[in-house]
Amino acid sequence: MGCRGLVVDPYDACLAHLREAFRATYLAGLAPDTEINHSGTTFTGDLLHRLLHALRDPNSGRPMVSHARFEAATFSGDAVFRGAKFAGSADFRRAVFAGSAGFSRAVFSRAADFGGAMFAHDARFDNAMFTDAAFVGAVFSGDAWFGAAAFSHDVHFDHAAFTEADFRGAVFSGSAGFGRTAFSGSALFDGAEFSAAANLRGAVFSGDARFGGTRFDGDARFGAATFSRSADFRRAAFSGDAWFDAVAFSGGARFSAATLAGSARFDATAFSGEAAFHRTAFSGDAVFRGAKFAGSADFSGAVFCGVATFRGAAFSGGAVFGAATFSTSASFSGTTFETVSRLGPLACQGELDLSGARFRSPVTIEAATALLSCVRTRWDSTATLLLRYATADLTDAVFEYPLSVATRPAALTSDRHPVDESALTGLDPRARITSLSGVNAAHLSLTDVDLSGCRLTGTFHLDQLRLEGRCAFEAAPTGLHRRGAFPTRWTQRRTLAEEHHWRAATGSTGWTPAPSGTSPPTAFLPRPRVPPSAEIS
Repeated sequence: MGCRGLVVDPYDACLAHLREAFRATYLAGLAPDTEINHSGTTFTGDLLHRLLHALRDPNSGRPMVSHARFEAATFSGDAVFRGAKFAGSADFRRAVFAGSAGFSRAVFSRAADFGGAMFAHDARFDNAMFTDAAFVGAVFSGDAWFGAAAFSHDVHFDHAAFTEADFRGAVFSGSAGFGRTAFSGSALFDGAEFSAAANLRGAVFSGDARFGGTRFDGDARFGAATFSRSADFRRAAFSGDAWFDAVAFSGGARFSAATLAGSARFDATAFSGEAAFHRTAFSGDAVFRGAKFAGSADFSGAVFCGVATFRGAAFSGGAVFGAATFSTSASFSGTTFETVSRLGPLACQGELDLSGARFRSPVTIEAATALLSCVRTRWDSTATLLLRYATADLTDAVFEYPLSVATRPAALTSDRHPVDESALTGLDPRARITSLSGVNAAHLSLTDVDLSGCRLTGTFHLDQLRLEGRCAFEAAPTGLHRRGAFPTRWTQRRTLAEEHHWRAATGSTGWTPAPSGTSPPTAFLPRPRVPPSAEIS
C-alpha cells in the first residue's frame, strides 16, 4: 500500500520520504508561527524533533505553530510536543501515537481536534491550555494525564475510551462532554472545576471513579452511567442540577458532605453497595423515586431544604436517617423497608409521608414532624412509633403484630446529639391522631396521644384498643347552646370526634364540624372501653 502522507510542496513526496537534501531545505525554510500540513505522514521521534526544532521560538525556546494539520499522521516513536504553542487550529484527527504522546504545558489557542486519535502508550496533557477541544472517539490505551489542564471553552470526550484517566485539578470553563465515555481503569477528577454543563450521561466507569471535592457550577448529568467499583463524590459541590437518574452503582457510592444546590435526581438509580449521604446538603429537591438500595444507605445528618422524595424506593439493607432534617416534606410513599430496624430519629417541618410504605421487619420510627401520613402503611412485624409534634393519619393501616404509637416526651437525640427540632418550636409536642378508620385495633396501643380529633368510624375491634398514659378526647361544649328551638346545657363528658361532627351537622351549636372534604357520620360510635390503667384527660 502506498504512502498516505501529504506531499510537501513543491516536492513530490511527504516529509518522511523526501530526500534528505530536500528535507533539510524545507525545514530550514520554516519559522515560528508557520502553518504546516503533514496529514497522513509517518513521523519517527527524530523527524518530529527536527520539525519542531525548526519551529522553535528563539526567545521562549518553545515550538510555535500557526495552523497545524496532522490528520491521520502516525507517530512511530515518542511524540514530544511539550510546551508547544499552537496559535491556530491543531488537527490530530485519527492520528496514531505508537509511542508516548507528550503535550504537557502545550497551548492550543484555537480549536484542537484529536477525534478518533489512538494513543498506544501514555498521553500527557497535564497543565496544557485548550480553547475548544475535541477528543471524540479517541482511544487512550495507556495512562492519560490531564491534571491541571485548562479548557477555556467547550471540550468533548464523548465516546472516548480511557484506561487510566487523571483529570485532577482540571478546569473546564465551557461545557464538558463525556457522554458514553468508557473508563476501564481509574477515573480521577478530584478537585476538578466544571464552570458550565458537565455531561457524563451513559459513561462507563469500570474502575474507581473519584470526584472528591469536584466543583460543578453548571448542570451535571450522569444519567444512565455505570460505576462498577467505588464512586467517590465526597465534598463535591453541585451548584446546578445534578442528574443521576438510572445510574448503576455496583460498588460504594459516597456523597458524604457533598452540597447539592439545585435539583438532585436519583430516579430509578440502583445502589448495589453502600450508599453514603452522611451530612449531605440538598438545597433543592432531592428525588430518589424508585431507587434501589441493596446495601446500607446512610443519610445520617443529611439536610433536605427542598422536597425529598423516596416514593417507590426499596431499602434492602439498613436505612440510616439519624439526625436528618427535612425543611419541607419527605415522601416515602410506597417505599419498601426490608430489614430496617430503626427509622430516624429525624425532624420534618412539613409532612412525613409513609403512606403505602411497607416494613417487613421489626422497626422503631422516631420522628418530630408536623404531619405524618400512614395511610395504607403495612407493618409485617412489630413496630413502635415515637412521635413529637405529629398529627398522624393511620387510615387503613395494616398490622398483624403489636403496633404502639406514643408521644416522645423529651427532644429527640441521635448518638447523644440533639436532633434539630427548631423549625417546629411553638407547636404542641404531643402527638395527635386524626384517623384510625379501617384499622384493626386489636394489636394497637396508644400512649400519651391526643385523640380529640380522631375519626374511629370503620375501626375494627375498637373494644380491644389499648390506651396508656394521658390520652386526650374532645369534651362536650360548655354553657348554654341551642338545639333546635330550645336552649340546651350539655353534660360535661369526654366525647368522640364523630359525635362532634354528627351533632354539628344536625344543627347543634358549640360542636366541632367535620373537617373539610369529609362527610359527617349518620350516627356516632359509643365511647371505647378504657382500661383502668389509662388516665383519660
